[in-house]
Amino acid sequence: MKNVTTKHHLEAQELADLSASVLGDLAWLRNGDLNTADEAELRELSGRLRRLLVEGSLQRLRKARGMKGEPRITSPVLPDATGPDVGLTQAGGVTRAGAKVTGARIWNRALSAAEIKAEYELHKEGPATRDQTLSNWLSSTSFKVGNVSVTRRDVICYVANKLGGVHLDAERNSTKDAAYIALDQAREALRILDLDSVYAELAAIGQQLLDSPEVLALT
Repeated sequence: MKNVTTKHHLEAQELADLSASVLGDLAWLRNGDLNTADEAELRELSGRLRRLLVEGSLQRLRKARGMKGEPRITSPVLPDATGPDVGLTQAGGVTRAGAKVTGARIWNRALSAAEIKAEYELHKEGPATRDQTLSNWLSSTSFKVGNVSVTRRDVICYVANKLGGVHLDAERNSTKDAAYIALDQAREALRILDLDSVYAELAAIGQQLLDSPEVLALT
């Protein structure tokens, strides 16, 4: 009987600790105002997103509470622009001080007047979005730099593991770290409002997570 009681106590304590971790991280995201967060705050965000999403604490708590399936997240779709003429595309979707930027691209040449008009007609109704499960959203492409596709999971881990959110690491392995090298290049190539493109994408990821009613149902 003593062993059973101890096991139940440990299980209850583990659930209490998991709940405190997840709810604490979600409260930080909700109260931190990602519309104005600076880069130091966004580095802190990366560590919390890594716990919640990459390490999976959010989904573990949902399962422990008997919730079925995965939360659904709505996010912009990466612009359909490939080939040598396009150096960088970014899904984006970040909101800063009332302005929202989605679907950024850097072209390697000047566009003709006809191409500019075609781009306007294609996107004048606003950016395309996709509603998908949490795991598919994390694995979906949020950047393409040259021929390298970068997922939202990559963005979280890059800021957390390489830029000081959790670890600071300037080393890059050309074989294993292609996504991180691509994000190094994206930071140099583009700024979104007051942030470099990677921090802007990270803020967008946090905002998209908080926009999910199924995520907020945990709080």
